[in-house]
Amino acid sequence: MNKMDPATIQKQLELWEAATAAQRRYAEAQGKVSAERLGALRREAEFLTSAASGYHLESMMGNKQPRH
Repeated sequence: MNKMDPATIQKQLELWEAATAAQRRYAEAQGKVSAERLGALRREAEFLTSAASGYHLESMMGNKQPRH
């Protein structure tokens, strides 16, 4: 297993916290805001979750090999 530096771990935690907060905002807004606003919150939650997941996977690869 690759060793990860504390800065990478901290960045992962920050990204996951942002994604979780966005998912919470989306869940709490359901049934309370307009469809347009709800869609924006959903897209934000999906984007941040995808970014956190992608960063995590890339940091775990270590040597950054091509994906194709």
